[in-house]
Amino acid sequence: MQRPRLLIVEDEPAFARLISLSLNREGFDAHVVHSGEDALDLAAEIHPDAVVLDLGLPGADGLTVLADLREWSDIPVIVVTGAHTIESIRKGLDQGADDYLTKPFAPTELAARVRAVLRRRHRSRGRRHRIGSSIVDLDARTITTANAADERLALSIGRGGWRLLETLLDNPGRILYRDELLDAAFGPSYRGDSGFLQEQVRRLRRALGVPAWSEGPIRTIHGVGYAYDEADEIPAGRPRRPRQAGASDADGEAAQPGIQGRSERELSPTS
Repeated sequence: MQRPRLLIVEDEPAFARLISLSLNREGFDAHVVHSGEDALDLAAEIHPDAVVLDLGLPGADGLTVLADLREWSDIPVIVVTGAHTIESIRKGLDQGADDYLTKPFAPTELAARVRAVLRRRHRSRGRRHRIGSSIVDLDARTITTANAADERLALSIGRGGWRLLETLLDNPGRILYRDELLDAAFGPSYRGDSGFLQEQVRRLRRALGVPAWSEGPIRTIHGVGYAYDEADEIPAGRPRRPRQAGASDADGEAAQPGIQGRSERELSPTS
């Protein structure tokens, strides 16, 4: 049986080692980092079952890490704080933490808290999608073949790729403007970068096992954006939400002149 994978984020090496050894003895597979930046990178790489997060980190503090995690994942998070104030605890819970502990605490208590959040997680899971020959689990952040247990390119799409895929799957049959998708998955600084979005969609299609000559269920709506259209209901070349001259996009910015009639290939930088 596979041991639950935990990410321990603690800037005091001695304390982090104590927690890690204790949790490993309790049957977990603990991975330790000492900064918020490393925590976000490793979380995207190993997809832990739960995170034990110290709030008092140097650089990106625990609340910043928690906010970033909650943008793309609902991984259970237990926050740890040395501040015995109601305010610090309230901030962590309001930010999306599932439980908390204040230092000092017994390692066995931490293990019990982890087991409790994992039980709640197990009962609430279920965002699984069958897409062609692939099974997408948005909670576990995995893409597997329908008839095999091996993961297929699940890690290569990155945090933004998962947010992009989740946005598409949460809006089946709805055409989403490019800037809507860029905002939701990568942030407003990526607005207008249609070439970047096009490459991210290509990566999603590859991860889902879509042949290179096919769009699969992620349809390109030329001059507008993309849609998750598994039932193939959107007529080719006739988007349901056509862009009108002078009309505003969903993100509130006016359509740029000269774009409406151009294809996705024309809008993207040449390679």
